[in-house]
Amino acid sequence: MRLSFVIHVFMYSCIKMTKNISVIELKEIIDSNGIEKLTIIDCREVDEFGYCHIDGTTNIPISVFEDRALKEISKEDTVYLLCHVGGRSARACLFLKERGYTKLVNIAGGLEAWALEIDQKFKRY
Repeated sequence: MRLSFVIHVFMYSCIKMTKNISVIELKEIIDSNGIEKLTIIDCREVDEFGYCHIDGTTNIPISVFEDRALKEISKEDTVYLLCHVGGRSARACLFLKERGYTKLVNIAGGLEAWALEIDQKFKRY
């Protein structure tokens, strides 16, 4: 079996196990509640976050997610996770779900979708 196929199946299963919403839905939630009241975790690496991010989000890079997430993310909060296109945030959701977190939401399409659908001036890479 080819490794790329195995990875694809794994990522598909991660995404199917987690609630997914679009960037349009995320924007509506932000507009309704205020970003400061939400827990939005950006799973991209520090340099990616430094290049562009949504103001008010928290950066916990996937490379250190296991070390930091359980200390920094409350099980009581609804946690919205995003990354560049949705793969790393799906993995982060799976990690948290396996540790008892139940209020997890993956942002489908990630910041690439945000740049295309919400904010066309948002930096892309």
